[in-house]
Amino acid sequence: AVPLKVLEKKAVESDDAVDVFDVKLSCAGDRPVSGYLTVPKAAKEVKKFPLGLRFDGYSVQSAPLYRDSGYITFSVNPHGIENGREAAYYRELQHSVLAGYGFRNEENQSPLTTYFHGMILRGLRAAEFIKTLPEWDGKNLTVQGHSQGGMQAVIAAGLDKDVTMAIPNQPWMCDMGGAAMGHLRGNWHIKPTAALFYYDPVFHIRRYDGRLKVLAGLGDYVCPPSGMAAL
Repeated sequence: AVPLKVLEKKAVESDDAVDVFDVKLSCAGDRPVSGYLTVPKAAKEVKKFPLGLRFDGYSVQSAPLYRDSGYITFSVNPHGIENGREAAYYRELQHSVLAGYGFRNEENQSPLTTYFHGMILRGLRAAEFIKTLPEWDGKNLTVQGHSQGGMQAVIAAGLDKDVTMAIPNQPWMCDMGGAAMGHLRGNWHIKPTAALFYYDPVFHIRRYDGRLKVLAGLGDYVCPPSGMAAL
């Protein structure tokens, strides 16, 4: 119901290899998609580049900026907030509207009210946008991220049929119901609810049939390796 529209595209930097833009996109929910788009300079002549969609870990900060000259990369801010702002801007959000995001039990009673609902919609809209770029080779789309970013990458892979490679690095929130069966529970976990199971990467990976590279931290007690095994 919300048409894809580029709300803002500002040049951030440029060198011999890449051009970087700060981009905002229309999206369902209360915030737009925001992130850094990196386009290789060679794309002006070659116009055949793979796409890379990158997601960030649990944080309240600017989206990371990547300068990969071999990919068209869109680094997505999980919150749809401003990028490249002063530290005080992010501290204010961290202690106000984004304080403890995702952990609010009252929000987690419905899959439509949990904080991750808007986050995943923004990730899917980001994928929709990047596939419209004329420089795309039309074949290759990689999604990747660490922790919360790994969760977003797996869900994007499960819900977007054009993803060809997924690289979840210690993805968060895998196997949320596993503790009830004696699986190791992370020591920084959200109280499981029936609504949150909609956002468990273990269920989304079933819908994905592309290439997959899973990275696990064998001593990780936030994203336990048992979750990666279930994935």
